[in-house]
Amino acid sequence: MKLPKNCTVESIETIHANISKLMEEEILVMNAKDVEKFDISFVQLLLALEKTGKSFTFAEPSDGLTEYLKLYRLEKYLA
Repeated sequence: MKLPKNCTVESIETIHANISKLMEEEILVMNAKDVEKFDISFVQLLLALEKTGKSFTFAEPSDGLTEYLKLYRLEKYLA
């Protein structure tokens, strides 16, 4: 699943819908190379996904997203 350039409140419903369609996959892989902007709504979505026990990871995370994931101690999801 390719993440949009802006993972913000404006796009979070679409991201959530796309993730929901892929919940049957063994591991959800999110391509994050184009992610430039993100906000707390994206972090909330990731934390909710983590809480479900669903395995997920990020392929090609952007530098900004990598720093953000480390800040929130979610770096274990970096591919």
